[in-house]
Amino acid sequence: MNKEIVYLLQQGYSLLTPTMRLSRYLLNRHAALQLEQGKNVWESVDILPWQAWLNRLWEDYSSRRDEEPLRLNNWQQQSIWQRVVQDSDFAAHLLQTASVARRAVQTWELLHQWQIPLYPQHIYISHDVRAFQSWAHAYQRLCQTENWLDDACLPELLVHRLSTHSPRQQQKIALTGFENISPQQQALLTALTASGCEVKVIALERRQQLVTAGGFIDVRDEINAAANWVRQRLQTNKHETTGVIVPDLAHVRTQIQDQFDHVLLADSLLEASEPANRPYSISLGRDLSRYPVIAAAFSILALIENTLPLEDIGVLLRSPFIKAAPEEQVKRAVLDAALREFGEPDLSINTLMYVAGRFLDDDQRSDIFLSCLQQWQSAVRDLPATQTAHEWADTFSALLAIFNWPGERPLNSAEYQTLQAWRDNLAQFVSLDLVNSPLSYRVALTHLRQLANHFSFQPETAEAPVQIMGPVGAAGMCFDHLWWMGLHEEAWPAATEPDPFIPIILQRQHKLPNASAESRLAHARHMGGCLLQSSPDIVISYPQNDKERSLRPSPLIVPFLRESGPLKIERLPAYHKRIFDSRLFDCSEDDRGPAMAKGRQARGGSALFKDQAACPFRAFAKHRLHARHLASTDIGLDAMQRGSLLHAVMQNFWRKTNGYEALVALTEAQESARIEASIDAAITDYQKQGIQTSSEGFMQLEKQRLKLIVSEWLDVEKQRLPFSVLACEQKHDFVFSEIAVHTRIDRIDQLDDGRQVIIDYKTGNVAVSAWFDERPDEPQLPLYAITNKTPLAAIVFAKIKRGESTFAGIAEGQGIVPNVRSLTETRYAQELTDWQGMLAGWEQCLSQLAGDFRQGKAAVDPKN
Repeated sequence: MNKEIVYLLQQGYSLLTPTMRLSRYLLNRHAALQLEQGKNVWESVDILPWQAWLNRLWEDYSSRRDEEPLRLNNWQQQSIWQRVVQDSDFAAHLLQTASVARRAVQTWELLHQWQIPLYPQHIYISHDVRAFQSWAHAYQRLCQTENWLDDACLPELLVHRLSTHSPRQQQKIALTGFENISPQQQALLTALTASGCEVKVIALERRQQLVTAGGFIDVRDEINAAANWVRQRLQTNKHETTGVIVPDLAHVRTQIQDQFDHVLLADSLLEASEPANRPYSISLGRDLSRYPVIAAAFSILALIENTLPLEDIGVLLRSPFIKAAPEEQVKRAVLDAALREFGEPDLSINTLMYVAGRFLDDDQRSDIFLSCLQQWQSAVRDLPATQTAHEWADTFSALLAIFNWPGERPLNSAEYQTLQAWRDNLAQFVSLDLVNSPLSYRVALTHLRQLANHFSFQPETAEAPVQIMGPVGAAGMCFDHLWWMGLHEEAWPAATEPDPFIPIILQRQHKLPNASAESRLAHARHMGGCLLQSSPDIVISYPQNDKERSLRPSPLIVPFLRESGPLKIERLPAYHKRIFDSRLFDCSEDDRGPAMAKGRQARGGSALFKDQAACPFRAFAKHRLHARHLASTDIGLDAMQRGSLLHAVMQNFWRKTNGYEALVALTEAQESARIEASIDAAITDYQKQGIQTSSEGFMQLEKQRLKLIVSEWLDVEKQRLPFSVLACEQKHDFVFSEIAVHTRIDRIDQLDDGRQVIIDYKTGNVAVSAWFDERPDEPQLPLYAITNKTPLAAIVFAKIKRGESTFAGIAEGQGIVPNVRSLTETRYAQELTDWQGMLAGWEQCLSQLAGDFRQGKAAVDPKN
């Protein structure tokens, strides 16, 4: 610990830091120093961040006066700015007023920190700057009228008070870790000095360093190297402190946690819960709304929306933080799968209740969850249109209580702290009553969600020997070892980010840190100098590639790369590789499951034969173990839904047009009208299912597509020999080799000679070769053919595809169906003597597949 800091703390100085992290670090270092000196008890020292010290100073002055301004918290300021922006003439041109308001708050703070006037007459201002100037004047007037005080103006008011009244106690103040002191801060420190206070700025201690530098393949490789380097430091001496500095920590936080857990806590990968005590801590918190227990709360409160994303409903169903979660865990998983089968990317609460209550069998129904939904809907129905934020906070808590949130199992330490943060979040929300009129449910929930989205939170843990942080706040901390990563030319110095609401000429005149390349470079050099004094053992690194893009090192680290020796890091093999390398082989061949009992029928239809042909284990997994993948959803109609609609249209058309003679008798207008009527009837039946993707816009597009493709297909049908349609979408139930088959035949036509043609509609590519193999790819039509009792003239695919519509199949003779050759004209004629021989061959093939399935043949043997 810096000797000057220790001395000043002993002299009773208050030590001010720019961040809460640095304050905590110095408090911990001071406590460790006392313990090293053998002390069990010592006098507390005063170490706190700048903003907390300002609040204390304000309390000192405000307690002397009766009519002090009312301090606004951060969220109250944000809400006022948002209201000012929404009520302005510029609001009509904005897409996200909340984001604009947050940016305006930052600009307002910058103006005060750097004492920039709003704005001089001679300065050119753009449209955006003029909009902010208008908002700022409106905000000022509102604060003056209501006697409100925000954080940006607090130091200026304190300077004014110090000019007329001295503090009650002469303060002794020391500052450490500040990159640069803003003009506003300097003005306050000057006023304190003039009033008799002692103010000191602590310089960093200079120390000898050993700096090693190197490049790595990419960011992942760099992080992995850093994690292994940290592991070596911990193995050498676990009591030494190690720092890892990451310039863009917010973007790589997840990768860092994954890699450090993988290297430092490999065994924890086998555990379901988060590791209890990590040897490292990441200084950057996450938004409160991203924690699972809070996400569950917002999923419950959002049930009022017209529709909810299926992913959010799934998160709620799988959440352990609602009523009877362990008890109904399996049933809710079944409901989650059923919702995916329903095919909608967004669902209303009514649809959710329909699927939960009627779509599943009684033994699969999540009755407790369904009861919670019903109680929740009943409670929401009786809510007033508007309430105050305080009343909404009570309402939200009552609605969450219906689902018994946060659940029935005991919360761990991190979850308990997160729940406490939620209560703090609610307190911030309630404070909006000061600046807002009564709110509707949706507006109140939007405010609460915005607050949680910008409430950075991280559960407190024991002090870890490894600290991972960004450069800001790291200056002033000392480590035994330090790794500074990510220093490629695009990251250090960082690109300039001028404020969009401050004229660029004023930003450069007042030397704002982000206003110019020169200021960014100066900042990077100063920060680099501070960080290089943080440790005697330093590693500097950069990634050489970003996906397919090459990166060069920052010019500021090139001298270290030239002078550095090779960077030697002993990398620990990946955990899965270590497990695999420690294996002991014991091979056994297990390609059969238990055979099915004689007389017991198997279910699965033609899909069972197709799966057995594709891979025996696939059939065993799907039809014996009943393994199924979760369905996926997307916007609009998928291929299966489009295919189902086409089948329904064709069924409607042929019910009214019972054959070839009726088809060719239709005039062009009659045919078009009948196609449209068939499409309208199919779409109406589809929409009765309550599917959200059946909106008017989607269905109009689908109607146009169907009319074109059906009209094209009917032109193909007109080229056929006369036929009559016997059946469309006819159920066909039978037992073949003790396999129960329940399916539908798309269409059966009858020719004038009494023979039949079996037709299977396809909207994709087809191949007749899929029928002729020991393991046929498409066994459905052969299965129909061998179980059909009436003589067949042909079995065909009807390929209904725009621009490619045609028949494909096998006929007993020539000219029966357009573009379909007879068996004797195909390459299969050499193997198959006649039509009956073909049917006999199919029967033998399918019987073999059925027998293999029943005997339990389950080898992992994919055909393709």
